[in-house]
Amino acid sequence: MGIFYEAPSWKHEDYWAFLILQRIMGDYVPSRDSIINHPHLQYNHLHTYLGEIEDLGKHECLYIPYKDTGLFGHYASSTDMSAFWAPAGCLKATRRATGYVMDSELFRARNKLYHELM
Repeated sequence: MGIFYEAPSWKHEDYWAFLILQRIMGDYVPSRDSIINHPHLQYNHLHTYLGEIEDLGKHECLYIPYKDTGLFGHYASSTDMSAFWAPAGCLKATRRATGYVMDSELFRARNKLYHELM
């Protein structure tokens, strides 16, 4: 399932801000990212919430800019039991990230983008 919003194009002044926002949200694969004993020990608020969903398959945050517009959103795969909780978590995390971002999440996202561009 996916939840997407209209986003700025690659010519817009907010292009870089959306790249940072994408890195803040990040991707979550339980087999790779849930090696910590408890979901509340995650660095990312979205990953904390997704870690509590038992049968989540994968989560990706996507920002796809085009010449005149763009798409920003989340894609999550899950079984029928968590079909409601995965999009609810993505919406909750998007609201939270647009209102308040911890400095540690911002620094991690900036460093990740910097290293991807090198």
